[in-house]
Amino acid sequence: MPQRNHLQKAASGLIVLLASGYLLHIAASFFIDLATSFLLALLLNPLVGWLQKKTRMPAMLAIFLALLLVGGILLSLLFVIALQLKDFSTNWQEVSARFTSWIAHLRDYIEARWGIGQAEQERYLQVLVNNPEKNLSILNRLASSGGQFFGGLLASLSLIPIYTFFMLYYKERLRRFLFTVTAPAFRGNLKRVLRKLQHVIFRYILGMLLVFLVVAALDTGVLLAFSMENALLLGVLAGLLNFIPYIGTALGGLIPMIIALITKDSLWYPLGIGLCFWGVQLLENNVITPLVVGDQVSLNAFTIILVLVIGGMLWGAAGMVLAIPYAAIVKCILEEIPSGRPVALLIGDEPLSAFDK
Repeated sequence: MPQRNHLQKAASGLIVLLASGYLLHIAASFFIDLATSFLLALLLNPLVGWLQKKTRMPAMLAIFLALLLVGGILLSLLFVIALQLKDFSTNWQEVSARFTSWIAHLRDYIEARWGIGQAEQERYLQVLVNNPEKNLSILNRLASSGGQFFGGLLASLSLIPIYTFFMLYYKERLRRFLFTVTAPAFRGNLKRVLRKLQHVIFRYILGMLLVFLVVAALDTGVLLAFSMENALLLGVLAGLLNFIPYIGTALGGLIPMIIALITKDSLWYPLGIGLCFWGVQLLENNVITPLVVGDQVSLNAFTIILVLVIGGMLWGAAGMVLAIPYAAIVKCILEEIPSGRPVALLIGDEPLSAFDK
């Protein structure tokens, strides 16, 4: 009988997990906005509290000013990116012509090296074009998820500030609700979780924003040193992609390497850019991030890869960006639940001696 009860509980838990995943997927746009707003509220909460304490202004005005500050920063960044995109569009004809020339040289090399004639290459290209779902499924998926992310971001610019405003305005009501529904024996754990979440997530998000600025500046400097057009745009793009561990950092370096391969006359340009970007990444992983972010989000590499895959499956590119901070939130909660501590240690990056404590 006890074994049967355990199986029923496991089956019920699996059903709830699958149903939750399905709901998160079909209502992705709503939950992405809500999840982003929650993180933004955690980031702005100390600023709102400081404004209220120092100036004694009403909560509504303090929240509005905090959101106005974030909006101004984002609009400034978008303005810079838009200017760079305008410059990039004016250079597109030259890039396109160089790309056509590069493809022609590549086809001549393939014919000379492997004896595959131009007509046979045309047939291979025709097969590739006629079977995009089979041959370009990964690229299509990445482009689709990226388009959905940025399209959804623009569509949500009106909703995210509203959600964030009310989360900050009603934060005390939410806190009291959580303490009311929590058993008295666990209210101390809840208090520690809330305090830790505020500290950990605030430090992580602010730290990652600083890392973005440093990495974008370093990458832009590298591209300027190699006389690359639109260096600022490509450097900022590399910094933004750095928010997605492993995959984003690789794409951030690959894009300027491909552009250098097309637009420059020597292979030393893409090789040099790739080597310098690799050096920036080593510096970021071993010096910048530990110094700025610290060990606030101590998740091991396997856990990070898993949550990135799950986040991508549920919400595309947006899910990959949001996956790490929410995995850190789950870990913080598990650490305060006696039965959840082994799981927190399993997904964490603490030394093995932590299991013996």
